[in-house]
Amino acid sequence: MNELVEALTGRLTSNQKRKEDDFEKDGILYCGKCGAPRQAWIDWIPDADGKTEKRLVPIMCKCDEEEEKREKEEKAQHDFDLAMRHIRLTLYTMRDDVTATFADDTDEDNAISKTCRKYVERWEEMRKDNMGILFYGSKGTGKTFYASCIYNELLKNRILAGFTSTVNLMNVLSKWDKTDVFECIEKVRLLVLDDLGAERDTSYGAELMYSVIDARYKTGLPTIITTNLDLGEMKAETDIWRSRIYDRVIEMCPIAIPMAGESKRVNIADERKKKARELLRG
Repeated sequence: MNELVEALTGRLTSNQKRKEDDFEKDGILYCGKCGAPRQAWIDWIPDADGKTEKRLVPIMCKCDEEEEKREKEEKAQHDFDLAMRHIRLTLYTMRDDVTATFADDTDEDNAISKTCRKYVERWEEMRKDNMGILFYGSKGTGKTFYASCIYNELLKNRILAGFTSTVNLMNVLSKWDKTDVFECIEKVRLLVLDDLGAERDTSYGAELMYSVIDARYKTGLPTIITTNLDLGEMKAETDIWRSRIYDRVIEMCPIAIPMAGESKRVNIADERKKKARELLRG
């Protein structure tokens, strides 16, 4: 066994790839860039008599360590990008719809913004305890905006996440392989379901949406849901399938955030109209 290890070590040392600027000093190979040794003498395996001797073995200098770290980082990013591309295609997520980040938030001192930022900061705890968020309220009040901010912040940290509207998801499930879609739903660490309640109002649609919510519930992973429905409406729902959906959503999303105030979309549209008029006057 010792002979085999000795032969292998000797081969590694003799076959060690030398870089252009490498140099030798006192029988040891050094890196010409960082000046650190690329070989080292170590105490070898004791022989039958218990005697040890020194053996020269390859080691990594600072340059080698940085190169290995860079290659691992590139591979991790490549694998993440491939996984995210599959998730986006499967869940039919259009990137232009979910580009908002916290950098776009013009009111970062408000309580909702602070809550969303804290959610990202405490993500690992939120994930372990399956803490989802329910953004509910009237149209244009920032529900999708803040859901997108959280989503994109997690993507920066290479957290696999999916973002889709319930309408898109219902269309995908009616046309594509359900197995692949549900695999993505169950795979992502965070799933954002935008505009719950806007999907087609049929018994089949409600059953299908319950299957989605139930599949996500069983993963024990967080889900963020936005809806124009009021929390009172959800709790008072009488339709059996929708009642089951909303009961499960409320359980999955203990962080329920009411979104009130004027429609941000209307305000933005008014500002654009005002700017257009000013430009045309000039």
